[in-house]
Amino acid sequence: GGPQAFYHYEEPEKLEIIRALPLDGVFLDVGANIGLFSAYVSKLLPLSQSYAFEPNPVLAECIRRTARLSPFPKLQVEEACLSNRDGLMDLYLHSENSGGASLLENNIARHQRGRKIQVQCLRLDQWVDQHKLARVDAIKIDVQGAELMVLTGARDCIARFKPMILVEVSDADLLHADS
Repeated sequence: GGPQAFYHYEEPEKLEIIRALPLDGVFLDVGANIGLFSAYVSKLLPLSQSYAFEPNPVLAECIRRTARLSPFPKLQVEEACLSNRDGLMDLYLHSENSGGASLLENNIARHQRGRKIQVQCLRLDQWVDQHKLARVDAIKIDVQGAELMVLTGARDCIARFKPMILVEVSDADLLHADS
């Protein structure tokens, strides 16, 4: 679909985020992939601050390039995985779908498993404190079955800021995660 597809893919979900954000809001794109949501927010709300969390180094670099080549000065890439604990964890890559990586090996069919890489994981609560954020207005989470891990590591942030949260879930992924 070319560049137009970039803006129309998952458009209803992106519009929900735009509706929830003040003009100068703070948006967290957790499991950002190529930065579709964070770039969209940055384009439509240039006074807002977007943080794209993407642990896959190849995809994180794609987002950095988008930010450099576009007028998105307030799009920041965090090459990290949000979870319920801090430290290094294995990220299992999907051999056919760049957006199919998961912290949970069983969430990728055996014949579609690519290699695994070690990624830095951290709790969102810790990250918010380190960055001294005064607000978080909206969070999008798409992490292939590890959604409960992200939410558990974000309890204080959610309680304090009460952001709008949009979570993509798959029953099969959640079942493999015992969620």
